[in-house]
Amino acid sequence: MKENDGRPCGLMRTGLWVRDKKKIQLVEFDLLTHIIHGDGVSKIYSAGEMIKKLRIPLSELEKMLPDEKFIRTHRNYLINGKWIDFYDVEDAMIYIAGGIAVPVSRRKKKKLEWFLANRT
Repeated sequence: MKENDGRPCGLMRTGLWVRDKKKIQLVEFDLLTHIIHGDGVSKIYSAGEMIKKLRIPLSELEKMLPDEKFIRTHRNYLINGKWIDFYDVEDAMIYIAGGIAVPVSRRKKKKLEWFLANRT
């Protein structure tokens, strides 16, 4: 697979191609709310519902997603900025898609605050 400015080729600007057993499907970026990684599996969510499990490290998925839309808030969480309802600074939690709580690590706090202040 060739690479262009750090991102794998074949990536569409509107979504992420994911493979099922018998088909390859486009998952649109705007529909993704968040991704959680644990036990070697990344779980992709849309509107609070898990739509796909992938055996891909979160760092690899992060490279496939547009920086201006997605931010890593914790070593196990990537979220779509479009779905952020609010950020509770005291509890270090982001709330997305109707009340889903996502932790924010101390290391990611400044980057998250910059992301929130500069998103369009």
